[in-house]
Amino acid sequence: MNNSNTISQRFSDGIDGMIGVFSPRSAFRRKMFREAIKLSQSFRAYKGAQHDRLRSSWIPGGGSADETLLPELADIRERSRDLNRNDAHASGITGTMTTNVVGAGIRPQSRIDKESLGITDKQAGDIQKQIEKIWKRWIFCADAGERMDFYEIQQLIDRQILENGEAIIIPRMLKDRNRPYSFALQVVESDRLDSPTGKRNDKSVRSGVKVGHNGEPLAYYIQKTHPGDYRYSKSWERDFVEIPAKDRFGRKNIFHLYHVMRSGQTRGVPFFAPVLNYFKDLSEYAEAELVAARIAACFSLFITSEASMDLQTSGLYDKNASGQLLESLEPGMSFIQKESCFIKTFLIL
Repeated sequence: MNNSNTISQRFSDGIDGMIGVFSPRSAFRRKMFREAIKLSQSFRAYKGAQHDRLRSSWIPGGGSADETLLPELADIRERSRDLNRNDAHASGITGTMTTNVVGAGIRPQSRIDKESLGITDKQAGDIQKQIEKIWKRWIFCADAGERMDFYEIQQLIDRQILENGEAIIIPRMLKDRNRPYSFALQVVESDRLDSPTGKRNDKSVRSGVKVGHNGEPLAYYIQKTHPGDYRYSKSWERDFVEIPAKDRFGRKNIFHLYHVMRSGQTRGVPFFAPVLNYFKDLSEYAEAELVAARIAACFSLFITSEASMDLQTSGLYDKNASGQLLESLEPGMSFIQKESCFIKTFLIL
């Protein structure tokens, strides 16, 4: 291909040279138009689409939302959690955003349509007060696990959307005499939403979500136990429960909350996905700088003197379980090492 282009270029230059003998202006115009054609072929309206020397290695791919996200979702989610556990900046960002977004939480105020119900103002006021009284009593037993109230559930959901990219809530009706109301909310971690072994080859099941022809969720496959709960799980088997997306009345059986960034996106993307490498590199760089600063702050002072008497050095050395001496560098530490008739004193400043 390159040889043919070279031959074509030489042939065109030869013709221009022949024409230039008789009409230099015509030869110049031919060459000018030919260069303009080359420039128009290489020109792109968007600079981000250029494939020049600096961008030749930028090959993003063209997969769909699920094709791009689902194979890598588990790794992104686990790294996002690790970042929030061990990185002070990421943890602070998540905590601050959760506090600012949730705030005091959802606090409903009952306002019923008395005209549609055909009741008086007094009757409407009594019903509104009763509804708000029931709500205030329910918020303390809103959690199916009996660990959080409704406002703490809101904070947990917002935090999971940031860390995991999504939050899963299952409304349940619990039969417990000690509960004032049967209705409760069960928060499920996103790891439990996955495809069972028998559904791995089913094209309609995408990472635990069965979708319809229009992309709507039809059912969710929830694992009974967390896949990472190896030590405390009662069963090593991966047992799943299929939960229809809606009941026979059209009400949702499960709430799958996440930010939809692309059409056809089945699962959520963690908030820290674009900056995972940046935060990790920044954390390791800061740690390396701190270690280097600590080492640079330790200056050794060696004092050598002659001594004929046996000095007691007990308590100046740290020993391990085997009785071996441990050597370390710490600011303000000093120790004595005895060699033959010389006593060496090491002072770490």
